[in-house]
Amino acid sequence: MLFINKQILMDQEVVTMVTQKELCKKIESIHPEMGVCGVDFDVEFDQKVKAWAVDFHQGRQHLRTFVEIDEADSCLEEDRCLSLALQIGQLRRNFIKYTHEHALESDH
Repeated sequence: MLFINKQILMDQEVVTMVTQKELCKKIESIHPEMGVCGVDFDVEFDQKVKAWAVDFHQGRQHLRTFVEIDEADSCLEEDRCLSLALQIGQLRRNFIKYTHEHALESDH
């Protein structure tokens, strides 16, 4: 796989792809409650999965979701962000639920 500007060459097929910085800024703008990219959540391209990994974290706890290349591209290039917004919102809700449940378990 070769990175060519904002394109990936995968098995002779060229796929356009947004950058990590662009995706970070978009997530910050559509979900400001997620915090700051690089501080409260991280975004990186996962070569194995061939998707963007979004990792929401606080302290030692974290939860990750994967955003397909097409979803990220649609949001940043065509302003079609419903799918990304729903997925990131669900990540945050699941994280809050998970940390709350585990806090209750440790109290007992």
